[in-house]
Amino acid sequence: MLLVAITTLALAGVASAEDTSQNSNGVSIDCVETCKWTGSEKVKLVAGQHIDAGYVNAKVVEDYLYVTYKTTDGWKLHDTHLYVGTEEPNKHAPGQFPYKSGKLSEVTSYTYKIPLSDIVSDCEKGDKEIVYLAAHADVKKSGAGSETAWGEGDLIREKGPWAMYFDMKLKCIC
Repeated sequence: MLLVAITTLALAGVASAEDTSQNSNGVSIDCVETCKWTGSEKVKLVAGQHIDAGYVNAKVVEDYLYVTYKTTDGWKLHDTHLYVGTEEPNKHAPGQFPYKSGKLSEVTSYTYKIPLSDIVSDCEKGDKEIVYLAAHADVKKSGAGSETAWGEGDLIREKGPWAMYFDMKLKCIC
């Protein structure tokens, strides 16, 4: 009984008034907030500069960024390349992007699971961050042939190939 009383007094003396709450025994305890990034963005997957071939969906779930390519209307994915970073991409050659699916066997969906710690640092309440994505795919459709496809957005370079990127706004919630 004496040990419980000493522990209770010690705990009550350590916590500061502005950062405390009480447990069910009336003992003051420190409050610790857990903060996480949140955000999502969905854009068209544009093939051959003008054809809607599906979409690219980027979404934060827990400690990961999931980037899903999904084709529609008979289009199939044959490989994908992905750039993700806090700076706008400056390379338009998808083979130089850090994430690659390798050859795919005519699938309609492919997802990258990327640890957020590879992209952004931990956050504190109120923090905001912009993440840039360049999502490239080689797609094929029976009767239509094959095309290069990009997640719809801004041109990586004003002159040259029509490679595109888009951004996703992250917000820190606690």
